[in-house]
Amino acid sequence: MSFNQMPIEVVTEVFQEYVVDLLTSGPSLSRPERMNAIMRLGHIDKRTRQAVLANPSIWRTIFLHAPLPVVELFFERARQKQIRIFFDLDYKLARGFSRRQRRNAARLAEHEQYLSTRAAFIRKNMSSFEEFTIRGKKIQGSEELSRSLQTPAPNLQSFSFLFARREM
Repeated sequence: MSFNQMPIEVVTEVFQEYVVDLLTSGPSLSRPERMNAIMRLGHIDKRTRQAVLANPSIWRTIFLHAPLPVVELFFERARQKQIRIFFDLDYKLARGFSRRQRRNAARLAEHEQYLSTRAAFIRKNMSSFEEFTIRGKKIQGSEELSRSLQTPAPNLQSFSFLFARREM
């Protein structure tokens, strides 16, 4: 039986397993790249696109350090429910900056703006999160981020703060 002849339920199950594999695989793909791999599922053909778009569980794992339009796309496609959110506080600061540039005040201001936009997303959508993991080397960041974490989270079942050096 060819892929196109498989029942749509089987295709959906295959995609769900693919997503699980992506999310649990080693460091070969960065977390935002894993989100891109999930989005590519919708580019196979019209039938698979419909299956992917109709299945919110495929979209429920969000890496907040991905570009904000991608984060918002996943959030909408997950139907704003049962969200697993991961946020690497150091991701933007460490990517693409030399050690000297990281010390530069302009770069730190850019990082503060990055944290601020993510804090606004958290504050606005906290009630949709079931799992929330934050990774960072230091507990420093924006005041807004700190305040956003005080937002009521009636559906939150798990919260973790990882003090780690590796990428999530």
